[in-house]
Formats: sequence, C-alpha cells, structure tokens
Amino acid sequence: MQQAATTEQSEAKRRPRGRPWPKGTSGNPSGRKASARFATLFADLADELGSLTAIERQQLAQAVRLMIKIDTEKDAAVAVKLSSESRRLLNSLRKRGRSPRGPTLQEYLASRAQDAANERSEAPA
Repeated sequence: MQQAATTEQSEAKRRPRGRPWPKGTSGNPSGRKASARFATLFADLADELGSLTAIERQQLAQAVRLMIKIDTEKDAAVAVKLSSESRRLLNSLRKRGRSPRGPTLQEYLASRAQDAANERSEAPA
C-alpha cells in the first residue's frame, strides 16, 4: 500500500506543470471553435446581401475577418488599410446585387430563333 502511494507521488512529480503537451503538438486537436462575433457579423451581412454563391461567401468571410482584426490592431495605419480592404470587399458584394443580369445564352438563342421565325412568317411570299 505504501509502495502504491510513493509511485503515485513520483508520477505526479514527473508531470510538467502548465504545459502538459509536448512542444509542437496542439492541445486542441479539433481546432478552435468559431468566434461568436464572426458568426453574428457574417450572418447579419449575409442576410443584408441576400443569396450568395460559394465564392461570394468566401469573400464575405474575408471581409468579416478583416473587420474583427481591426479591433485588435494597435497600429493605426494598418487598421486603416484593413478597414479599406474590408470596405472594398463589401462594396463589391453589394454592387453585384444591383447590376441587371442579362439573359442566359439559352434564353438569348431562343429569342433570336423566335425573332427569325417571326420575320420569316411576316415576309411576303
């Protein structure tokens, strides 16, 4: 019984305090959880912008990351650059919703074929 207590004490002495993981090994192998601020900013901006493609979602995520980084930036010049880049990304996403979309290629070809058929039927014989 005495021997079991001494082995437990010697094991406790061998364990490092503070950093139980070896150098270069992550203590959280599943990764960092998403920030609540990131999630709320992303959701709010995504609602404002409407439906987004996969590339546009990545662009929005980059803009949100820059906005979060601005809060922790100590250098004012760098914060201004981050702000400008974030604004540029968001403006490009906002513009894409306003630009009128033309017909698809199939719609265009169908309308051309319809116009040609109409011209043939109206032409004197």
